[in-house]
Amino acid sequence: MFEETEATHDELIPTPGITLEFSYAATPAFARTLERARQHPSFREFGAGTDLRVRVTYQFDEADAIQEIKRVSWDLHHKRAFIHHQEVTWAQMAQLTHCYWELIARRKRDHCFFDANFWNIFGCRYALANFSDRINNEWLTFGELTPDGAWTFDKARIAQAVHANLHQGFHHCPAFDPEFVALMLELFPAKVDPQQDSRWRYLHDRQGKVIGVAPKDVGTAKNLLYELQTKVRQQRGPEKVAATGKLPLPAARLCLPASGMEKKKSWLRRLLG
Repeated sequence: MFEETEATHDELIPTPGITLEFSYAATPAFARTLERARQHPSFREFGAGTDLRVRVTYQFDEADAIQEIKRVSWDLHHKRAFIHHQEVTWAQMAQLTHCYWELIARRKRDHCFFDANFWNIFGCRYALANFSDRINNEWLTFGELTPDGAWTFDKARIAQAVHANLHQGFHHCPAFDPEFVALMLELFPAKVDPQQDSRWRYLHDRQGKVIGVAPKDVGTAKNLLYELQTKVRQQRGPEKVAATGKLPLPAARLCLPASGMEKKKSWLRRLLG
């Protein structure tokens, strides 16, 4: 049973769950969305006529149903999203739920760590803490160069930045593991000397000044990440965590209906509307 808490307009937003709200529109898209929403037991409606608004609340386990209602409501402009009672942008909700749907559908070890050529070490591809390229790698410049040429990381500043970037809705993801993030920050090297460790390179500003260090290439970043994952796994206990060092999702959450999967492939790119 949902626990309900007070929200805007003196109405109730269920928590926990992903609540989607749609305002009336004289369009086929609204009719399709209304039909789909009414099939869910959490369906509620407010007002009437042109003032009609409807709400439906899904749980993360209902990944296929969330993808479907996102699809049918693609063309609607007046829609809102709440995650566990907190309002987020529609794009943020859509991105989060799509990412989670991909995780449980594909079950790839590196899903939460890898996006295109960008690796991150904190277990969420949206951490905005890139480890393998020049984009979003500002956190690797937090620290100072010692007289002997080693770079000492300011880990307190890194922790602050990582948490600020992570906690924009993705901490609600069932695959998010805050203890893993804390252990990665703890085990990340405090000092790196590219003169002694060829896996690392200096980062320079336009004037040639050293402003940080980073893995020398994408492949090296992946290997360094795997080393850190192994350390986390050993510290947490290999029998308790997955190969990545993160807590595994319950088996029940890794099951998706086989029906409709081929159909979904044709409109995956539209799901982030």
